[in-house]
Amino acid sequence: QNAERVIATGFLMLGPKSITEIDKERMVMQLVEEQIDVTSRTFLGLTVGCARCHDHKFDPIPIHDYYSLAGIFYSTQSMFDRKQVDSKWMERPLEHVPGESGPVMVLAVQDGEPKNLRVNIRGSHRNLGEEVPRRFLQILAGENHDPIETQQSGRLELARWITRADNPLTARVMVNRIWQGHFGRGLVSTSDNFGASGQRPTHPVLLDWLASRFIESGWSVKAMHRLMLNSATYQQGSQLPNVEPGRSGKPTRVSQVASPVPPPVDPKNFLLWRMNPRRLEAEEIRDTILVANGQLDPTFGGTLLGDYARYVDTFVDIKRGILATQLIGRTFHPYFTRRRSIYLPMVRQRIPEIFHVFDFGDASTVTAKRSETTVAPQALFMMNSWFIREQSFHLAKYLLSLDGVNDEGRVRIAYERLLARPATDGELGSAMEYVSRVQASLEEASPSSEQHFSQGATLTVTARRAPHRRRLYEELKPVLENPSGVRLRISATASPGVATDPEGSPEAWEVFSPVSATIKNGTSLEIAEDGTVIIPGDNPTNNLYQIVVETQLERLAAVRLEVLPDPEQSPERSIPDLFVLSEFQVHVSPHVDTNQESNEIRAIPWQHATLLLSTGNQSAMPLIDDNPATYWHVGPNRDQAGVVVFEAADHHVAAWESWCRAMFCLNEFVYLE
Repeated sequence: QNAERVIATGFLMLGPKSITEIDKERMVMQLVEEQIDVTSRTFLGLTVGCARCHDHKFDPIPIHDYYSLAGIFYSTQSMFDRKQVDSKWMERPLEHVPGESGPVMVLAVQDGEPKNLRVNIRGSHRNLGEEVPRRFLQILAGENHDPIETQQSGRLELARWITRADNPLTARVMVNRIWQGHFGRGLVSTSDNFGASGQRPTHPVLLDWLASRFIESGWSVKAMHRLMLNSATYQQGSQLPNVEPGRSGKPTRVSQVASPVPPPVDPKNFLLWRMNPRRLEAEEIRDTILVANGQLDPTFGGTLLGDYARYVDTFVDIKRGILATQLIGRTFHPYFTRRRSIYLPMVRQRIPEIFHVFDFGDASTVTAKRSETTVAPQALFMMNSWFIREQSFHLAKYLLSLDGVNDEGRVRIAYERLLARPATDGELGSAMEYVSRVQASLEEASPSSEQHFSQGATLTVTARRAPHRRRLYEELKPVLENPSGVRLRISATASPGVATDPEGSPEAWEVFSPVSATIKNGTSLEIAEDGTVIIPGDNPTNNLYQIVVETQLERLAAVRLEVLPDPEQSPERSIPDLFVLSEFQVHVSPHVDTNQESNEIRAIPWQHATLLLSTGNQSAMPLIDDNPATYWHVGPNRDQAGVVVFEAADHHVAAWESWCRAMFCLNEFVYLE
């Protein structure tokens, strides 16, 4: 229980901190103001922060009450040595590199020196008035309630007061937020403002009853969810009812048939006579897509930041309690992970595009209700983004992998998974016609992209190595300034099934013994006895390698690039930044009969790429190209090889991927009706 209390205090650590502020006392008071504002709006539905400079203009909250609460948070220490924070802390080097062992670390605060604050006249800490004791809001706790006399900060007493059963606001605010989550609008539409300037509840009796049930159930959020979801109000449809009048002119029957106009009495549906259509929020859209294609990882708890530490520049100053992270690189990002969106690290400069497009809230401020816009970039994202294309590819591969199911059955399964309803006959015919038309168009546009070679072929593999993107911290300088050598191994398979599961069936991969290997300037590279190409450590990190191999495969389904550590070097010198891949191409020249002449050389188009990692594979559409923004840090990582698998384009898969992408674009998929 004590551990849970410590973890819960991390709520106070999540706000912005103006550590570059020269006046450190002003910085602390700004931090206190942010904590009061968040706490009061979140749990009490009151804008107590408005009383910092003067008595609240609308609610009975005097300035003395503000500084009574401020004393509690001022007595809470959220940063070590907070008045002496170095404004140039980012220039300090790492003292230690991230490790997987050690105690579990959490964001938390601790008690500082208990102190009652003096009123800051007009909000200025340089113009002080009378001292006020630490206590609660008088309008709720009574004018003469006892102050906090404990020798601790008073946070525990504040928490107990907020959650008291006779507190008139906390339970109402909480059930109103739960209602808003399910219905799109709370019984009080201003869910963070229950004061005089907020909106009145549309159903005050219902709000009181729900709050009473919430307290009686032991403040069980799960029980409140169950109560609301089982209600007839929630289970209504969103269609406009068609009211048919009886003989007396009064309505006698309501049918769920679309009506051209809403009833004039309540056109905005404040009385909840039907369900409000609600678009899924950004996280819900992403998770629903991952569920639909079977890619969602339901693992509970944990953090993803450690899995991506090698792609993160991290600064830690234990003495001052500062942790700062800056994601580097654009392709490899937790955004492509299969974990739920709630576990994605929220780095403010690197919010995933799907969150930006679909009205993700500002993580640094209190957002009572997210805006809901309908703009063209949302449709363009669903049609063209690499994330949607990747997930459509996974769904298409899943549908095509089903044994004993014809194309019509695949369409039916897709409708059940995406829309939770059976497909109509018209939808079945439309889907089949769409897939056939797209596949025919692809075959007509590029018939040679089907990689079949009856006589084998010569493959020219081009791999461009990009410079590393990490700062040269002291621990990394010996590795990156004098990098270790690596070895490259190329293999391929003719089986699409192996390409789908690149970790399985190693015997299905043909390992090539290169004919030649050169650098861009024509310098030859040494080929080891095991067929690997030796890349010396003194070779420039930004270079382009060409490896020529011969194959007798009649079909090329996937190509596998392995970056192996140099066996003569210490494993500690093999880090993911050692080999950074920015471009990968394969050109093929099919073997022909000696009596025929052919100079046909064509590039193999890729449709998908997978980077195999010990901490969980990462996959994406083929972003490895000459764009400098699409780096993959391949490795190797200590004694483990870095592996990337590129799957060749398949017209049949591409046609189904296009149809799956169109299904993700349906309003029926992104809206709850």
